[in-house]
Amino acid sequence: STYGYEVWQLQGADPARPYILPVSTFVQPNSPPIADAGGPYSGDEGAMIPLDGATASDPDSDPLTYNWSVDSPICSYNDPSLLNPNLTCSDQGAFTATLTVSDGINNPVSSDTNVTVSNVAPTAEFNTPGSVDEGSDISLSLINPYDPSSVDTSAGFEYSFDCGDGGSYGAFGASNAAVCPTEDDGIRNVQGKIRDKDGGETEYTANVTVQNLPPTIDAITAPTDPVDIGDQPVYVEVAFSDPGVLDTHDVTWDWDDGNSDTQTGASSPASQDHTYQDAGIFSVQITVTDDDGGLASDTITITILGPEEIIQDTIDELEAFITSHPSHSDVDKVEDVVAKLYVVLEELDKSPPDNQAALGNLEGAVGDLEALTGYEPMMDRLAGVARYMAFDAIQQAIAVGGDSDVIDEAQDYLSEGDAKRASGDYKDAVSKYKDALSKAESEL
Repeated sequence: STYGYEVWQLQGADPARPYILPVSTFVQPNSPPIADAGGPYSGDEGAMIPLDGATASDPDSDPLTYNWSVDSPICSYNDPSLLNPNLTCSDQGAFTATLTVSDGINNPVSSDTNVTVSNVAPTAEFNTPGSVDEGSDISLSLINPYDPSSVDTSAGFEYSFDCGDGGSYGAFGASNAAVCPTEDDGIRNVQGKIRDKDGGETEYTANVTVQNLPPTIDAITAPTDPVDIGDQPVYVEVAFSDPGVLDTHDVTWDWDDGNSDTQTGASSPASQDHTYQDAGIFSVQITVTDDDGGLASDTITITILGPEEIIQDTIDELEAFITSHPSHSDVDKVEDVVAKLYVVLEELDKSPPDNQAALGNLEGAVGDLEALTGYEPMMDRLAGVARYMAFDAIQQAIAVGGDSDVIDEAQDYLSEGDAKRASGDYKDAVSKYKDALSKAESEL
């Protein structure tokens, strides 16, 4: 407002009729308002920052109006006409806010202040399974990302994951998911990070239980046909697998005769041999156990034929030939072989068995077969019977503490018989086995 006073002077000649004339006027000038934006101010991106330190006044008490401006389009006020508005910036940075005050008379006056906006790290939900089986993948993801900065959100986020397998975080990338293979059971401490364009990161951690799975028996290789007791040992091989590729394994063969074998730290396939002392049908159980206690087990059947069964099997085969080829030129000789083999059975059936007489007749039967053609496999099988009987007698002599020199002689005869058998001289092989039997039985 303009205000002041006037000075008046009385003039004129007639005092009875005075009048006043203005001489001069004095006017007091109006003062501009005073503005102070306050600050400096600081806050987080996406959040309201109160500009509560701003003040304004007018020496003349004129009514004032306010207008705030800022040097960036990413910042805005809730009401720029307030003296103390809230400023919100959608990204980090350093900004200048300007308060302009007007009294409506003088030119408006302005005051600047600095506003520092800090980055806020984004957040997400860490999605992990509570548990998986070993050999399966652990799927990790960071979902529902959020950032108070719309600029950061528009720019997109980067992600990184640590599978907890003794390695470290992978490189940051645009994918919000990772797949972590497992090789063994245990607790995996998995981690994930989300990062915005300004480098703000949030890290998440979770534990995933990797559960042990038992191994699997994939295949068992073993004799499917009966095995002659003299054609041992038998071999049983087991192939197995385990989704826990870091597991170690023990394999046990229970031979169903009171004996078992275990291989520690076995690899697939694992093989084991065994020699049965008696004929019979045996249920062999193979068990594969991992280092965490998981196991797989399977059972196979092995049939071991004793001397009597082998001789009877041979008789049956020869009698079938006689029946099907009654006019064959070999029939008479084959019948002689059959007769000798029946005597072998009679000698073995005695109590106690006359093993030496049995092998004497067996030698004669093999000798008759040598005169024929095409019976080599049969002769080898019968030689195997003789060898088993000699070997069994030697083992018995050792068990009772027989004379070592005599036992050595018996073993020499056994070795000589093996050499004869290997060269196809089956009759002489049986003869040597018979000598070994005789020596060994002399110590029983």
